[in-house]
Amino acid sequence: DSNYCKNYIIQRTIKEGRSILFTEKQKEILTNKFDFEIVELSKLELIDQMKIFSNAKNIIAAHGSGLAWIFLCKFNTNIIEIRSLVNKNNIYEKIKKN
Repeated sequence: DSNYCKNYIIQRTIKEGRSILFTEKQKEILTNKFDFEIVELSKLELIDQMKIFSNAKNIIAAHGSGLAWIFLCKFNTNIIEIRSLVNKNNIYEKIKKN
């Protein structure tokens, strides 16, 4: 499978709620130097969303429903969840620990 052990940034459009805003330079560094692929889950079929999480090596995402798939991740997948300082909801952190 070509998705095996990839690095992903889960991106949403601003109108969909929480999103991570990157400059073009930041995107270039993340994709070219660190081999991250930026994906929008809302544009993918469910099976493709599941494949991303089940085969990911590293995932960066804003706190939100897109992280619900982390239960499919391998034990050693690294998850970086970006949330605001006022957001005390650590549900994805708890899921990943189990």
